[in-house]
Amino acid sequence: MSTLNLFWNILWRATVCGIAIALTVQAIFGALLAVFGVAAAMANRGTELFSPGNALAALGGIFILWLIGAVAGGLFSIPAGIFVGVTGGILMSILTRIFFYPLKNARRYRVTIGILMGVYALVVSWFCFMAVYLLFARDNTIQSPLVPWLALIPALIAGALGYFVSGWIARWYERSANGLQSG
Repeated sequence: MSTLNLFWNILWRATVCGIAIALTVQAIFGALLAVFGVAAAMANRGTELFSPGNALAALGGIFILWLIGAVAGGLFSIPAGIFVGVTGGILMSILTRIFFYPLKNARRYRVTIGILMGVYALVVSWFCFMAVYLLFARDNTIQSPLVPWLALIPALIAGALGYFVSGWIARWYERSANGLQSG
């Protein structure tokens, strides 16, 4: 396999998966926030929440917040996913070419690349979240000390998904290096 073929195949797979990871993280994180919102509403309003007027207002509010979150989250998560995917693909290509070309130990490659790309996705996703937060924060400062910790939730999800995606790409490289698949 040529170096150009190696770089291209890892890069496009990582980029597509970066977008998919961003959308998945957005969906999971949004669902977690919705559950938290419903739990908070139930804790504050108790059985009063289930009266017909309150229940309809609560469902409408949750839907509006979900809609705003989906649109706003998509505006930031897709570019972040593209960024993480492209840069992660470049990093994975370079590491593969320098340390695992030709492939001698497939298991070591999968484990090493999985851990490195999982950590990379976690760290870069956290920095992207914090950068977007600070961009829109009042006076470009963190207003609550909980924000960096809250940003760890989607970053951890992205890191876990990055680990599994890099394993998928590593298996492609393993099959390709063994001549079982071309391009």
